[in-house]
Amino acid sequence: MPFDILNCQVHYISFKPNPLTEKTLRAQNFTNINHVEAIDARQWDDNRLREMVARNELSLAGYDAIRFGRHLWSGFPGTGALGCTLSHRACWAKCKPGEIIVIAEDDVRFVRNAKLSKMNQFFEESNPCRVFMCTVKSQNNGAHFYALDHAACQTLLTMSLPMEIQVDMHIQSLGKCGYLTIVNDRNIAKQTWHKSSIQTRMIVGHATNIIAFTTAVVIIVILLVVLTTRFSNCNKQCIRRHP
Repeated sequence: MPFDILNCQVHYISFKPNPLTEKTLRAQNFTNINHVEAIDARQWDDNRLREMVARNELSLAGYDAIRFGRHLWSGFPGTGALGCTLSHRACWAKCKPGEIIVIAEDDVRFVRNAKLSKMNQFFEESNPCRVFMCTVKSQNNGAHFYALDHAACQTLLTMSLPMEIQVDMHIQSLGKCGYLTIVNDRNIAKQTWHKSSIQTRMIVGHATNIIAFTTAVVIIVILLVVLTTRFSNCNKQCIRRHP
């Protein structure tokens, strides 16, 4: 029988079973739909992160991005993004030899007349370590809907530790380095535009840096206003004394 992506297991990630996500997937004729509980890392503290660094699960650069603010766009913006990566790792671990699985996040939405047949053509190729990514239109990022084979899952499980950057960019980076064969398609699935429920909380140190920066900007603005006002008053006094 020819390969059909609709016969593959779909693992969707959310904190609890999401009827809307399941309805969205069934509307595309997926039938083997499974819920994977998202790992909630939003409340993880600094001690938890240090333990992960000690176990070589989180890199020093990854820790630094979460604790003190990221220097690169690909870095973790907070502990929630770390939980997102761990949730995807849980999905990769479910893939059995010879299988191709589909992974979705609970905010996935499909374009009208989405051509999922493109995925069939891609996976009919014989070489392993293949990933079909449905990315957003502005750039090749997003892990809201993608499919991958067992070899790709094993590669990602091995090469995603210690964790350092966000999961979608990590997958793309492995493709650029030749470890994965990736096709990016921007015309199948998209994400609902919303504030992420998984990645809302920043760790204290990161938030403190933002507060400190904002405070400094406010102080500078106040000083400029005060100096401008005094300079203006001095000019007025000089004009009165020397008409």
